[in-house]
Amino acid sequence: MHRYFGFGYREDHEQLKNSFFEARRIVTQEWVEAAAESDSADKARELATGFDESGVLAEPLQSGNQTREQQTQEHRCREEPEYQFLNGLGEVIITYRGTPGSRKQFQLPPGNAATIWAARWIPPGRFSMGSSLFESDRESDEVLHRVTLTDGFFFSETPCTQAQWSLLMPHNPSKFRGANLPVEQVSWEDAREFARKLTEFHHQLGLISAGWSWDLPTEAQWEYACRVRKSGEFHGPIDSVAWYQLNSQKRTHPVGTRQPNDWGLQDMHGNVAKWCLDWYGQYPFEAVNHPVGQPFGTFRVYRGGGWSDAARCCRSAYRGRSVPDFRSSNIGFSLVLSDPLSGRRAAPTH
Repeated sequence: MHRYFGFGYREDHEQLKNSFFEARRIVTQEWVEAAAESDSADKARELATGFDESGVLAEPLQSGNQTREQQTQEHRCREEPEYQFLNGLGEVIITYRGTPGSRKQFQLPPGNAATIWAARWIPPGRFSMGSSLFESDRESDEVLHRVTLTDGFFFSETPCTQAQWSLLMPHNPSKFRGANLPVEQVSWEDAREFARKLTEFHHQLGLISAGWSWDLPTEAQWEYACRVRKSGEFHGPIDSVAWYQLNSQKRTHPVGTRQPNDWGLQDMHGNVAKWCLDWYGQYPFEAVNHPVGQPFGTFRVYRGGGWSDAARCCRSAYRGRSVPDFRSSNIGFSLVLSDPLSGRRAAPTH
């Protein structure tokens, strides 16, 4: 009997340890003083010149009736929400600041009206990746497992459009032409080259801190951002959230014309499938932190399905795959902005 209760206690303890809930409070961030006390001169410089904790340049000081001293004082004490993820034992797993889904606008090279690259803040967290055995149309490679991402990142609000693409790349390869249509017929390699150029441009202008970079999302980042930590095939009724085989009229549609998820991300399901960073491989069965896929492989992953796909291929858990130089009018991409010191690491480029 003692042995039975002892086993039960250990099981309950482990369940509490692995449970997960979120607490929120408002804190005052005195970032100017914090910068002065920082051990890192680079960090102090970034904070003192207006970079926020995410590494993104804060809004510039506004001209008007206020003096610079008054504006600086306002920036010196800034209230913001702080979130903590705790387990059932009351232990803090992750702490972060920044409202989930908050929007940042990043400049693109001048040239036409599409000079803004918008992204949403995706907080750290834990979720179930893959699909339940009872999910309709599930595939055998969608093994359900727990994933923890202990660092947040920015995720582009929509897939890259042709107008955005054309500001950095020499030609538009898309089959369906339109400034606000998603760029397609881009390979995995093409998408990473765009990300490299966007990173270089933002570093030149000082819009993101040194070390931060744009890149394709890992599979885990994509599915976590798509699901908003929730289970289910889609983040809403498929005809409300996706352009797919039954409603697309056999073509792509302007981005952002379907219902966004709770973090403000659009076209996560349908319109075009989105390349991910990972090599395709089997999921683990055990819980993992910051998975980045296999170290090598034959196929790269794409997620979310596109205009020519059946509904089952647009599910949150569905995993498409192809060789890195494959191009299709059904495949485009989104990007993430993250810190290389986070748990996420870039996959090999070859």
